Order: sequence, then C-alpha cells, then structure tokens
Amino acid sequence: TTHIQQAEQSIKNYRVSLSEKSPRVGGNGRDCAMQTDPDDTAKLQASLKATQDKLAATVDELRSLRDVKDSLFNERKQIVENSRRKEEFLSVSVQAGEETINQLRSQIRELEERLEQSASGIAAVPVVPPAVSHNEDVGLLEKLLAQITLVNELKGEIAQLHKKLSADHIAMHNALQSDYQTILNKVLQDNEATTQAHQQALQTAENEKNLLCTSLLNTKAELETARSEQQRLLLLTESLQQAQLAAAAVPIKQYLHSSTSTDLPVPISVNSISTSTTTSPVRAPKTPVKTEPISIQTSKHDQQLSPFSPLQNRTSREAAAAAIQADLQIQSKLRVAEKDAEIELLQRQIAKDQVHLSAQSDD
Repeated sequence: TTHIQQAEQSIKNYRVSLSEKSPRVGGNGRDCAMQTDPDDTAKLQASLKATQDKLAATVDELRSLRDVKDSLFNERKQIVENSRRKEEFLSVSVQAGEETINQLRSQIRELEERLEQSASGIAAVPVVPPAVSHNEDVGLLEKLLAQITLVNELKGEIAQLHKKLSADHIAMHNALQSDYQTILNKVLQDNEATTQAHQQALQTAENEKNLLCTSLLNTKAELETARSEQQRLLLLTESLQQAQLAAAAVPIKQYLHSSTSTDLPVPISVNSISTSTTTSPVRAPKTPVKTEPISIQTSKHDQQLSPFSPLQNRTSREAAAAAIQADLQIQSKLRVAEKDAEIELLQRQIAKDQVHLSAQSDD
C-alpha cells in the first residue's frame, strides 16, 4: 500500500510539473519563450524506475507468501504422515495385545483341561476294599488330598489369570482410546490452523493484487488524461503562434499600403520572436494572451540607406514568416512525437508489469 501511494504521489508531482510549464509572455507581448525544466525526462524515468522497484518488491512479497503456503502445506503433509504412523503403531500394539490375550486364553484352557483330568483321576480312584490295610488307606487319602490341593491351586491360578487378563485388557483399551483421541484432536487442530493460515495468506495476496490492479488502472487513466491535456496544449500553442504571425503581418500590410504613395523604400525591422527548442510539454496560460502588433521602426537615415524596394521587403518578410512558422511546426511535431513515445513506453511497461504480477498471483 505504501508503494502504491508513493507511485500515485509521483504521478501527481508529474502533473503539477506539467501545469507549471506554461508559456511565459512578456509585458509587451513581443516575447513568447517556452520555459521548461530540462530535467523533466530524467524525473519521469526516475519515477518510472521507482514504480518498477515497488512492483518488484510486491512480487517478492507474493513469492514469500507462496513459500509460506508451501511450507504450511509440507507441514500439514508431515502431520498427516505422523498420524498415519501412529495409527499403524497403535494397530500393531492392539494386535500384540490380542495375541497376548489369546495366549492367556490358551493357558486358561490348558489349566481347565488339567483340572478336568485331575477331577477324572479323583473319580477313578477305586473303592478301598475292606481287606485293604490301614497303611494303604492312608496312602490313598494322602494322594486324594494332594490332588484336591492341586485342584484348588489350579483354580486360584485360573482366577488370578482371569483378573490379570481383564485388568490388562481394560488398561490397554483405555490407553489406546486416550492415544487415539489425543492424536485425533492434534490432527484436527493442526488442520484448522493450517486452513486458517492458508485462507489468510490467500486473502492477503488477493488484497495486494486488487490494490496493485487499481493503482495500475489509475496510472493508466492519469497517463491518458496527461496525453489528452498535452494534445490540447499543443493545439493552443499552434493557435497562439498563428495569432502572433497574423499580428506580425498587420504592420507589414500597413507598410505596403503606405509605400505606394512614397518614392523612397523604407526598411522594416522586426523584433525577434524567440522560440524554445526543448521537447517538454507546455500548458496554455490561464488568462487570454493579448498580442500586440510588432512595431516598425523607420528613420530618415534608414530611408536614405535602404537599397531594397517595397516588393523585395514584402518577399523577405513573407519568407521569414514562413520559415518561423515551419520551424515552430517542426518543433511542435518533435515535442508531440517525443511525448507520444514516452507515454507509449510507460503504457507498455505498466501492461507488462500487470501481466507479470497477475501471473505471480495466479501461481
């Protein structure tokens, strides 16, 4: 925005310089010298260079925004990759937990089978016949007690395994659920932050692009206005020059009319009309210019020394007026051609910068 304001200020300064470069007319209307600033073209080029530098700086800012966008995209991609890896790790952990649970279940089944075998062994103990001795009875009872003790121990181990399996299963489920929720919340937060950053960066780039486009359109309109103003000033300058030539021709006609009644030729001295050879545009004066006829200075001494006839003086006057008019027309055409070339160059440069800026914004 600061760059655009400085560019607009440069254009305003250029218009002010154009308005200040109007023709200066002397007090008696005989001197019409166009005064211009010889550094006008250099100032124009400096202003154009400053505008180009500001546009280049804006393009660099857009490139930095694009780099930020790429970095945010890469960061988001990295977050998604990390989430995928954590999900794979969790799935592996779940699979390992399921394998552990299966192993515990296999152990439980083995213990149950051993318990059934022990119970069947107890049921298969033969009834002690009355003829069995007391020692044999004691031995059978001890075996029976040992088997019962083993069965009770196995039942206790089975109960402990069930409790451990349930606790491990619940703890693993809670841990997996917590990790999954944490990862999901982080991914959602990162996605939301990345989306907001992308939207803000795109909105900022769009605003900068709109401001630059508006500034370029305003600059183009200012150039068109300056060009039309220049053409109008050139027309006014040509009209002023024609009026001065017509005013200079009036005393010549009076002299030619009065010279028919005299025998001696009278030399005519015309005050010089100064012209400017600079090529900068000029503005017409705000008040109408009062042109006075160019005085004709004669004396008896000039009448006695003049070797020319009235017809020769008339021919020389007409040739001088035609030469002055041709010189002024050539200078006007040169100024118009030079300013047209400058305006065309500015328009091409602005169009080129606008296309380049649009391409950078689209990227």
